[in-house]
Amino acid sequence: MYSRPIFRLHLCLVFALMAPSLAHAATLDIPGNGTTLSGIGVISGWKCEANGDLTIRFNDGDPIPLLYGSERGDVRDTGACPDSDVGFVAVWNWGNLDDGEHTAVVYDDGEEFARSTFTVVTTGEAFRTDLEGECTIPQFPDPGESARFVWNTGTQHLEMVSVRTRSVDRSIVTYLTGPVEEGKSPGLIAAIIDEGGVRAIASAGVRKQGSPEKLTVNDLMQIGSITKAMTSTMLATLVEDGTFVNGWQTTIAQVFPELVDEMHPDYRGVTLWQLVRHVGGVPDDVPAWWASHPTLPMVARRYRILRENLADPPGSPIGEFSYSNAGYLVAAAMAEKLTGQSWETLMGERLFTPLGMSSAGFGVPGTRGEADQPWQHHRDSAGMWRPIQLDYGTPLAPAGNVHTSLEDLAKFIALQFLNKRPAILNRQQLDEVLMPIPGNYGGAAGWVVSHRPEGDRTVLWLLTQGGAGPCCGFFAVVRAVPSRGRAYMAVANSWDDGDLYSSETIRLLGSILDSLIDHSPSR
Repeated sequence: MYSRPIFRLHLCLVFALMAPSLAHAATLDIPGNGTTLSGIGVISGWKCEANGDLTIRFNDGDPIPLLYGSERGDVRDTGACPDSDVGFVAVWNWGNLDDGEHTAVVYDDGEEFARSTFTVVTTGEAFRTDLEGECTIPQFPDPGESARFVWNTGTQHLEMVSVRTRSVDRSIVTYLTGPVEEGKSPGLIAAIIDEGGVRAIASAGVRKQGSPEKLTVNDLMQIGSITKAMTSTMLATLVEDGTFVNGWQTTIAQVFPELVDEMHPDYRGVTLWQLVRHVGGVPDDVPAWWASHPTLPMVARRYRILRENLADPPGSPIGEFSYSNAGYLVAAAMAEKLTGQSWETLMGERLFTPLGMSSAGFGVPGTRGEADQPWQHHRDSAGMWRPIQLDYGTPLAPAGNVHTSLEDLAKFIALQFLNKRPAILNRQQLDEVLMPIPGNYGGAAGWVVSHRPEGDRTVLWLLTQGGAGPCCGFFAVVRAVPSRGRAYMAVANSWDDGDLYSSETIRLLGSILDSLIDHSPSR
């Protein structure tokens, strides 16, 4: 057993051994390991005691002096250091470093005490004075709020300038519950959106007839031929960056010169512009366009289907409107040939990710056999809704096989709002997608364009819809008024198998949209 003097000596030795580690404890906070930085900010960290001048080097470059002694009460409060004036800091423009990965090493009187590896993203120059921009992030910093960010030249990055609490109107559910109770659809979702995002949204009914799971406003719905408007917008990004050598006027023969000899002569001069506007002569979606070569990888499968079918004569005169899902297969295959990427990858990289559409995907939503997402429904011979999970022919996915939440669909629709800075492309490039060809399906690429007289002025309305046919079992309708920054959406997880002129589902959704427009007039 220790005597008291020996015990005291032991404690003194322990504290003496601990003191150097406490005195030299240090952390490099910014740039932190694994972080990504841009614009003008600070280098910061702390060190309990400094023996000399503190400096930092990036990638073995020249030393940069650090100011030591700034207040770090947070460090003292954690017990890491006995004092609070232990911080070090320097102002730094991360644009002075190239894009990519870098290493930072911090020194005290020439002796390394901390390091990190981090990534820099720049705007192309160290200091840009020619940039303007803003964006709004919904559901940030907390649910129900949206934050507005504006480009600040002084700091060289976007800065949060306001936070708005947004009240979402749920009362539009009254337009949905009645039709569901009357058996007009197993489930319905509807929404009103404006330049700030979703203004009103509601759902009613079930995901799957015969199952208890309720349809929710966050569920994923297949949107059918609204996909065409998305595909056309993605193609516009390839036109804008020069991937299509002659822009929208790039022809099938220019993209597939190896097929010219076997291609029917009438198809050689058909342009991308004509394909997305249904005047390219391509037949609609007969089985040869979507059921062939199921074992091939998708890009190769689309190419093989295109090669075999373009050898046949066109299904309608070139330049004459004839609705064609398969025309979008050809347009997508052209993009795949020029980029070496699948349509699915291009949609993700050029549309969904830039717009923040994290819920968007392809095919039947949810898990096979489970009611974790909405099912498709068709009426059986007895007039009852029959749930199914049937995928639309995946080669024809560019024409109608996207699923998404309505909140994410709203992000795509909002591209057309005239007073909102578009997240991708610019207003002229987006207007090209809407440029009509008179006398057909509204004339635009995936949209119906309508100029409606209202009082003493004419207002532009856009309509896009999709889901008809034996494969789908969903139907979605969108009406947008770009000049008012307002759009209305309604989706059913059902299709009654009527045609576009006799469909009960289309009449139902049209009635819901009329109610939404009256519910929240754009004036």
